[in-house]
Amino acid sequence: IRDDTIYELLCAPLPEGCMLTVVMDCCHSGSILDLPFEFACTEGSSQQVHNGGIQSLQQNQDFNWGKVFKVAMNMYQAYQRGGAAAAMKAGMSAMGR
Repeated sequence: IRDDTIYELLCAPLPEGCMLTVVMDCCHSGSILDLPFEFACTEGSSQQVHNGGIQSLQQNQDFNWGKVFKVAMNMYQAYQRGGAAAAMKAGMSAMGR
């Protein structure tokens, strides 16, 4: 499953205030959800979290704000035309699928 597909189907349609916890067991998949922040879990970073040494996530240098704006614009335009159901559908197909 491509990261763009996971973003479209899982992340983009989440309502404001919703909390999502995802655990992925993937090799070399730091951008699997295409989110603006990331945490690379290693033995060292895990210990730092446990000791309170890491208080925030690291910025994802590969994050694409353009994709977020495209999804948001498509959802807004669909909402204007057909309400919430149309907006959700547009969010899921914003990348041309």
